[in-house]
Amino acid sequence: MAYSGGFGAKIANAQDLLTHLKSFSGYAPPSQDLSVAALEDLINETKSHNDITVFAIDEYSETVNEREKLFKKEPTSLLKLVSPIYASATAALGKNSKHVETIKTLTRKIRGKKIKKLGKNPDEAAISESESSYGSLAQSLADLIVILDRHSNTYTPSNQHITISALQELHTKMENGARNVAATLGTQKRCRDLRTKNYEKLNEVTQRVKEAVKGQYTASSVEYKLIKSLTI
Repeated sequence: MAYSGGFGAKIANAQDLLTHLKSFSGYAPPSQDLSVAALEDLINETKSHNDITVFAIDEYSETVNEREKLFKKEPTSLLKLVSPIYASATAALGKNSKHVETIKTLTRKIRGKKIKKLGKNPDEAAISESESSYGSLAQSLADLIVILDRHSNTYTPSNQHITISALQELHTKMENGARNVAATLGTQKRCRDLRTKNYEKLNEVTQRVKEAVKGQYTASSVEYKLIKSLTI
């Protein structure tokens, strides 16, 4: 699996250090955690955690994209349906109906809501703003459904995408989408934290390995010069 950002370079450098270490004659680390076997295990563990994190980030991006489709990307998304909803409600209830005026207000509110696009590693403020925006849109749809349902005998549109049952189904998908985004966001954040701790440990251990090599072979040795500039 591909490694993300600077993490990939660190893994590659750690692997190079391990390769050099295996070639050093008589390498005798002062402690077991600096041995070739221990370092190899740590590198493999770090690779595994990195792969899990990359997958979790991808899953989060996918759920964010799926939720966005419900609101604005698809022909049957909420933002594409508000105009036909308003037109059908006006035709059914009459332009001067107070309920139509409320529907008009709600559809304008939906159209006017700006949603900040989340990146792969959003901060808390961006997440909060985005969730608030999506939550507001979903609530506006719920309010529309309540009003339309009160006039279910009159509001009977021929467009099957804006029937009351279709809108209820859309709202349910929005709620499920919100839960999926929250779940995958939590997973990727936990994975990121674990990956960071793994790399911190790898950095600490490899620095000690360098010191062990310098102590055993001296600072001017070929062995130490091979590994001292490897940034991990």
